[in-house]
Amino acid sequence: MKPSLGLVALALALLVPACAAEPAREEGGDVVDGEGAVSETDYATWAPLVVAAGATMNPSSLVTVLGIRGRALEGERHGATSKQVYDDTFVVLKPDHTALILAGSTHPFQTSGVPGVPDVDGDGALDVGRIRTGQYLAVGRGNARLVGGLPAYDVVTFEGRDGRLPGVRDTNHDGVFDAEESDRSLARKDGLTAVLFHHGDRGAPAVVGCQVLSAPAMKTLVRAVGGASVKFHYVLVDAPAEDPGPG
Repeated sequence: MKPSLGLVALALALLVPACAAEPAREEGGDVVDGEGAVSETDYATWAPLVVAAGATMNPSSLVTVLGIRGRALEGERHGATSKQVYDDTFVVLKPDHTALILAGSTHPFQTSGVPGVPDVDGDGALDVGRIRTGQYLAVGRGNARLVGGLPAYDVVTFEGRDGRLPGVRDTNHDGVFDAEESDRSLARKDGLTAVLFHHGDRGAPAVVGCQVLSAPAMKTLVRAVGGASVKFHYVLVDAPAEDPGPG
């Protein structure tokens, strides 16, 4: 028996990449908000957020990168919506208990997809997505597989090293990933594949599901985690109700 077209479409939707191999955003420009922003920070301030998420700090002596969705570098809280801005926070936590903090984005830059992004609800519009909070592993692609001219890291599940990550799709294209869309994504078993850490400035792929930083901040991240070919531990959380400390 041949599979139905509906089943084929569903299977394809579950396997499409997050970062489509398309030119940079239609706006074509670099993001300036928080561009390259980086400062030293206190390891002890941020490590508790990793532990509270049920993860272990620096497992197997890996660098842990904490992603805080909905918290700007300066500490301002906001709804994590799809827009072209580096308004989230990444904290690099090293095994030697030193740390630094960077501006970045854990959400798409646009509300509609580009070729390669699925239409999960069959309404004819491509649905951008974002990965769910949780624990992941980022695997360096080396200097031979650059993205937009800079190193990048493939993101896989921490347990199982699976490249298909749990995700939520913005099916009404309002830039908000609401509870109803989250529930429907769970029911459809939506996932994102080909999720990367990469820079999101000029020359990069469209940002439709990856974890991105400005080009200067991406260079800083590469140095901080130990190079373009290493692995690092990634823990993504929502911004806590009370900020643990200054940036």
